[in-house]
Amino acid sequence: MANIIQLIEQYKNGKLVLDKNGLTIIENIKEPVGVIVTIGKKRIGKSFLMNRLLEINSKTGFPISHVNQPCTKGIYLSPKIIEHQNKNGDKIKLILLDTEGLESSEVTKEWDSKIFILSLLLSSYFIYNTTGTYTRDDLEKISFITHISGKIRKNSSSQMNTNDYPELLWLCRDYKFDQNTEIMKETKDAINESFKRINAFYLPYPDLQHSNGLPSRKLLLDIDNYNWVDFKGEFYDEVNKLCKTIKDNVEIKRINGTNLKGHMFAEYIRNIVDCLNNDKIIYVVDMLEALKLTFKKFPIKWSDFQLSEKSIRNSCLKEFEENISVSNFDEFKAEFEMYVFDANTNSGVYAHYIKKNTDAINALSENTLKDMKNRYRLEMQKNFQNYKFPLDWSSFENIENEIAKDLLSEFKKKLDGYAQYQSEKIVDVDSFEKNFKEFREIRDSNKIRIGGESLTFYKRNSESLTKKFENYLKSEWDLIRRKCNVSPCLSIQQYESLVYNLQTTYSSQTPNCLEKDTCWKTFYDLNYENIKVVLKNNQVLEEKIKKEKEEKEKLKSQIENKISQHYNCPSLSISHSRSSINGSSSGRSLSDSSPRCKDGSLDMRYKVNWGKNKSND
Repeated sequence: MANIIQLIEQYKNGKLVLDKNGLTIIENIKEPVGVIVTIGKKRIGKSFLMNRLLEINSKTGFPISHVNQPCTKGIYLSPKIIEHQNKNGDKIKLILLDTEGLESSEVTKEWDSKIFILSLLLSSYFIYNTTGTYTRDDLEKISFITHISGKIRKNSSSQMNTNDYPELLWLCRDYKFDQNTEIMKETKDAINESFKRINAFYLPYPDLQHSNGLPSRKLLLDIDNYNWVDFKGEFYDEVNKLCKTIKDNVEIKRINGTNLKGHMFAEYIRNIVDCLNNDKIIYVVDMLEALKLTFKKFPIKWSDFQLSEKSIRNSCLKEFEENISVSNFDEFKAEFEMYVFDANTNSGVYAHYIKKNTDAINALSENTLKDMKNRYRLEMQKNFQNYKFPLDWSSFENIENEIAKDLLSEFKKKLDGYAQYQSEKIVDVDSFEKNFKEFREIRDSNKIRIGGESLTFYKRNSESLTKKFENYLKSEWDLIRRKCNVSPCLSIQQYESLVYNLQTTYSSQTPNCLEKDTCWKTFYDLNYENIKVVLKNNQVLEEKIKKEKEEKEKLKSQIENKISQHYNCPSLSISHSRSSINGSSSGRSLSDSSPRCKDGSLDMRYKVNWGKNKSND
């Protein structure tokens, strides 16, 4: 332990104190430095890993123990500075800093936050240790700290740009496989702006094997009494691989693109410690912890969110005012509030929770919209099962609109209090309403449905309406066709009158819609001209029959006239039916209509010729 230096410790008043000997060691480094810092809960092997990087044991390196009490207090520095060349060819002097275990019962949450912030700001390679895979609680913790660290960077005398940020290695201990890539994606999205790169390494549970045959558990309890090279097993192999990964990727500590040598890094440490010792930062950390306790479950309605923040802020300021002179209060208050929330840069502790609540509200609105769409499908099926198709379109639209209206009303009610923060619109309700409308229906330039969830029901009703109109028109046109085939034939005017009457009745007794017009046009085009042609043909045929009949009558009259003139008997007429007279052998009889003379007696000349052949008549 004598070889390890406590670089930063905490006095009883909460102030951070730097060790002069440790700073001197750092100042004496003439080359650019790379700084590896490890952090995490107690008893998960942080110090063991640092000793493996140093290739020393706990007797000359960082102390380790299997008991529950933390071995490290504050931040410790190894005086062994490693000469190293990374995979980029950079020659670096590696500084290794070990940290006190977080969440110990012996320290406050404020102290944990300071240790976390210091580790993040001092490192060029930041190792975050967790047991098992990463969780949302871990993500919340590191996201939370990176926000306040970013604010301290901006307000310290040493500014940093994006290229100056450390690389993050998330070390998941006692865990073999990556099964939670979703959380890692969320991690990168949430804290990507605070790190140059983000990677993960999975370290299995120790299964050390030794030639002495002792079980792994006993070996672990007394691991520093054995030489590391005498071990084997998966854990042994993975630890060696991890150490190589860290050393290959560690880079030079930079500020504003400038490579820091020993004396520059020592001055940077002083600036960071002074900044954290500022009363404003202490109370910012207090406020930060209070916000963590208050804002546990998101989303929160903005009115409640602001009331809680205001109460916490006022409580911190009140305590702040009691501990500093009145003359400095206004100045300190203004600077304190800049740490809490800087409106110009949208940064600070409060900004972190505003973003977190905003993200949760956006997730809520997305899930609510998804739920609303699913319920729309169910409600449409449920409602239209109770109706018999076809429906007139006004009834159809009323039913569909009522379903959508009720769901939208529930959506807006659920987001009441979340959608807007001060003057900023968090959830664009109009946009969601438009999204829902497009989900329900998509119409073309003629306002005809061509897509959307309601299209299925629309088509079903449209097909039913079309079938209904088709059946009606088919029956009526068939009736007109039959009338046109009956003699005497209808005139064109009478036919067109029938068609006009049908159109008038169809228009008045059926609801207006596209299907109605389409069906009329289809049946009109199919029947009107065809029947008209048939009707004209019938008329021509009737005219022909009439003409032939007239010609026959005319011929008959001409024959009668000739006979009458031939026998000089003007009253002579020929009957088409002939009868026998007095039992004539001809088999024909002469009726009362037989030819007679002017005095009424039978014309005997006719009798003489009666028995002649028909060709002589």
